[in-house]
Order: sequence, then structure tokens, then C-alpha cells
Amino acid sequence: MKSWLKRRLTPNGRASRREYAITTCIFTFIVIAIKIADVGGLIGTDLMPTLVAIAFVLLLFWTESAVIVRRLHDVGLSGWWWFLLTVPFVGNAGVALLFFVGPDKFSRSARYPDPRDPESL
Repeated sequence: MKSWLKRRLTPNGRASRREYAITTCIFTFIVIAIKIADVGGLIGTDLMPTLVAIAFVLLLFWTESAVIVRRLHDVGLSGWWWFLLTVPFVGNAGVALLFFVGPDKFSRSARYPDPRDPESL
């Protein structure tokens, strides 16, 4: 978790399945909470709370995108494969597969250090 806090905004490096799952769960729960607050009228129609909510969601989006790119690096794919995840249905299946694919399944490049090896971080 300590490494997650240090690397949450950078797309460089690798992310283990655990780091990816934790980030995705946190992202999902926060977005659901913001949506409930919006539907429940807690955010309101004023401009400032809406802008704060939008800025927060954009920050969460960047964090989630960065961990997806790092996870793609961990399975041996380029971070540019992230754009394939934006395709409807294909993207959902791709994100789900990132939970189950182990490290270096597509190539054995040593471009990034192994996140499971504490000495390499």
C-alpha cells in the first residue's frame, strides 16, 4: 500500500494484480458515492460544488488510467493498449482480464522492475 501511495499518479512502472484491484475498488466506490450525492441533491445546482466534484472525478480518472497503464506494463503490453479499453464491450472484457492475467504473460521484457520484488522498487 505504501508503494501505491507513492506511485498513484504516474503511469511509469508496473502494477501488481493486487494494486490494480485495490485502486479499481477505491475508484468505483468513490464514483458511486459522488453519484449518490449528486442524485440525492447533496451536491446541489451551485457551480462551485459541481466544479469540485468534476475536478475530483478527473483526478480519480487519471489515477485509474495510470494504474491500468502500469498493469498493462506488468503483463508485458505497451501502455498504448489502454486506448483499446475505451472501446465499448471490448474494453470491459479487457479490464476484467487484467485482474486474472499474471505478470509477463505477453512478453518477458525487463523494462520495468517487478512490483512483487521489494528490492527492485
